[in-house]
Amino acid sequence: MASTGMIVSVCMCIIVGAMEFSRVTIAAKVPNVDAPQLNITYYIGNDAELYCTVSNLGRNTVTWRKLSDPVPISVGTAKFTPSKKYRVVHDAATKRWTLYIRKLDTSDAGEYECRVTGHDELSQTLTLIMPGNGGTHIEATESILKVDVGQTVLMPCNVKNLKKHKVLWVGERGGVLAYRKKVLSSDSRLRIQHTTREEWSLRIRNVRVSDFGTYTCIVNTNPVLTRTFTLRSKGPQRQAPVLSTTNHIRVVTVQEGSPATLVCNFRGYPAPKVSWSARVMIAGKKVKKNLEGRGAVHKIASARPEDSGNYTCTGRNGVYPTGRGRVMLVVEAKPTTPAPRTTPATPTGPARPIVYVEAEQVMKGKGDIAYLVCHSVGNPAPVMHWTRHRIRLNTSYKHQTKTTSNGLFRQKSELRIMHLESSDYGEYECFAHNNRGNVQTSVTLVEPSK
Repeated sequence: MASTGMIVSVCMCIIVGAMEFSRVTIAAKVPNVDAPQLNITYYIGNDAELYCTVSNLGRNTVTWRKLSDPVPISVGTAKFTPSKKYRVVHDAATKRWTLYIRKLDTSDAGEYECRVTGHDELSQTLTLIMPGNGGTHIEATESILKVDVGQTVLMPCNVKNLKKHKVLWVGERGGVLAYRKKVLSSDSRLRIQHTTREEWSLRIRNVRVSDFGTYTCIVNTNPVLTRTFTLRSKGPQRQAPVLSTTNHIRVVTVQEGSPATLVCNFRGYPAPKVSWSARVMIAGKKVKKNLEGRGAVHKIASARPEDSGNYTCTGRNGVYPTGRGRVMLVVEAKPTTPAPRTTPATPTGPARPIVYVEAEQVMKGKGDIAYLVCHSVGNPAPVMHWTRHRIRLNTSYKHQTKTTSNGLFRQKSELRIMHLESSDYGEYECFAHNNRGNVQTSVTLVEPSK
């Protein structure tokens, strides 16, 4: 879905043989297309070239399809239909998505749609007309009509040189609404407006929300001629909630006793209402707990270690699908006095971590590799990491860390220091933490005396 301020332009043209036809340009800050359809006449045996130019696609892509076929021709550059007639090419430099149709025949006649995924309203339809109908054709008119609920809308279907052909109107699900001048629907709000010999327009008065959708005027020529209209509300389009990933913080880390702020912003119309839930431990099992309060921001005044975990935000506005996001909260408990440097017993219930080292002092010479080993035990099993001068050490060319399970509720963490230099000697801290507390101990790396 487009974010506010996004500019999307869609251009289309058809090339039949060596002739280039009309182009339509569309630009909008929010998805909004008000462009006329195009009629293109082509001949058997020629190749057709249809293209869209789209800027700022983001995570979206472009699809091509023939409106008479529910199966798309392509999704991005990947061809979905098995037909060998089609090929799709994307030019990143010109932002052009081109659909090639080889060796046209009568079966290729009809309406083709270029659509930007994630934006149902950002599309354009082109009609390929087959010569041989004696000049019979439907005049090009706007294909996207916008109206307020309660108003009257007229979908113009003006057929030139109709002759003995007949006109049919069908609705979004293919149901027949009218045949020639006779309305076959039980809805008394529908009428066929036939003020001139060429006009076969469908009029709907007192428009309802349920009327929004697609309508097609069909002429039974060979091949068949169609003109498809999309009826939409003038107001903002209803859009399902989508989590805004811009500046979304997935992991929030705070110190014990500090306030914690979790944020999930959802886009959608109507404005989504946001609720929060968390996975908490109850009777030794993790269960979902709905949290009090609603809104995009969930605050914890004074975070505790047991508040750590995954928090789920859910956005709802009555439009499917429901939007969801996740924020992980990490509450770092305040360090306590180092635990005894002896091997402790396995805890029988929830317990704060205990840490101990294999050696309080490790002696290695310059150029060597040093191994510092630290053990922990706690319930739940502790998470471990190493620091140096209060800076957390991550795996790099210089430091390599590895933590493994060493029995029930026990962990072993190894810090490997490569190619020792003078600056590497000194104290290293080993931390172990769970939702019961945060404990540390230290190991000193020394250089052998000469």
